[in-house]
Amino acid sequence: MKHYFISGIAFLIILITAVNSVGYYQADEHFQILEFANYKLGNTDAGKLAWEFKAEIRPALQPALAVVLIKASSIMEINNPFNQAMLLRLLSGISCFFCLLFLYRQFFKTNLNLLYYILLFFSFWFVPFVFVRFSSETWSGLFFCRLVHAF
Repeated sequence: MKHYFISGIAFLIILITAVNSVGYYQADEHFQILEFANYKLGNTDAGKLAWEFKAEIRPALQPALAVVLIKASSIMEINNPFNQAMLLRLLSGISCFFCLLFLYRQFFKTNLNLLYYILLFFSFWFVPFVFVRFSSETWSGLFFCRLVHAF
């Protein structure tokens, strides 16, 4: 029962961090993902995009995911770009939380280990901050986690 409480607190920390984080940590998070998504949505001119767009050297998976979420949020009448970015942070944070649980179930078996596992991850102040970033680094870690869980 204690492990549900600890997991709930960790989940709550991630949610609070996702709601209260503003802006971006690295410029790539905005200019190579959200701006590319805005281009696909028809809100940005191609001439104003970063040089990586014309060189076609950036992956399109994350901007496509952002386009889908932004369109879905527009259907729900969430049109404020700051709220849409918060939804992207929530998606990243919740995905990272479940990634932690997947890794825990893969490598540990007792509930006591969960306490140490969660405390280890959340004893560093930057972990929730990194978890909620809609950046390529965070999402590559999520896909790696899923790959580990698949085997």
